[in-house]
Amino acid sequence: MTNGNDDLALVLGGGGAHAAYQVGFLRCVADCFPNLRIPILTGISAGSINAAFIANHQGTFREAINALSDFWRNLTVEQVYDVKGWSLAKSLLRWAIHLLLGGFPTTAGPKAFVDTSPLRKLLQSGFTSANGRFAGIHENIRREKLKALAITATNYTTGQAVTWVQGQNIAIWERPDRHSVMTDITVEQIMASTALPIFFPAVRIGDSWFGDGGIRQYAPLAPALHLGAGRIMAVSTRHRQSLPEAGSAVHHRYPSIAQIMDVLMNAIFVLIYIKFARPMTM
Repeated sequence: MTNGNDDLALVLGGGGAHAAYQVGFLRCVADCFPNLRIPILTGISAGSINAAFIANHQGTFREAINALSDFWRNLTVEQVYDVKGWSLAKSLLRWAIHLLLGGFPTTAGPKAFVDTSPLRKLLQSGFTSANGRFAGIHENIRREKLKALAITATNYTTGQAVTWVQGQNIAIWERPDRHSVMTDITVEQIMASTALPIFFPAVRIGDSWFGDGGIRQYAPLAPALHLGAGRIMAVSTRHRQSLPEAGSAVHHRYPSIAQIMDVLMNAIFVLIYIKFARPMTM
């Protein structure tokens, strides 16, 4: 696609740990085009981590992707959320009390199944400078290597998709179901975009609470277009099954709770998509 502008945008969607696949694909691209310039980066959910990492790196495209690959290769579950037995047991107990008994009047309801403070600590130690800002993003924008970074999350307070944008000479956009905010992107925006509903706690920014951007928008194509992209490279983390694959049985034994929940969650997200998806308008 083209709009008379030659700026290339890299669009990185969600998918949890599947975002590591994005890095594998980008390694192949970097091998072929080691000095590729991508002035516009947009990310949602786990893709926002990759987008921010690339935007913050001050080396060549190949160097940035190699560093991102090392980041994912060394990542452990303990660096994402608290996996201590007591922490998980306490969280499950709170949910059980809240769901079965209505909770205690004097206590707040549970916020999420897991504690993601390890992920916040990891991002703060590896991405940011002393003041909590992404120093590399500022420098890349100053050098005109980067035009804009955009991170999208869902505003639980209003139901809108909110895109935080950091860049130069950017015109913000406002739609009934989505809008943009010019700001210096920090770890808080990334934590908000990656906050998987129920499992990860929502993040408060300003007067609103935010969660996973993938609820309202799977691939942040609209922000890339608003930011002036003439070309878009989007990396999907989903595999569309063929007809024989879709109809083949995975298990023949009695369905487990996990298997039933998998089908249930897929149905829930389909309903969410039907309720909120609208034709994309600029």
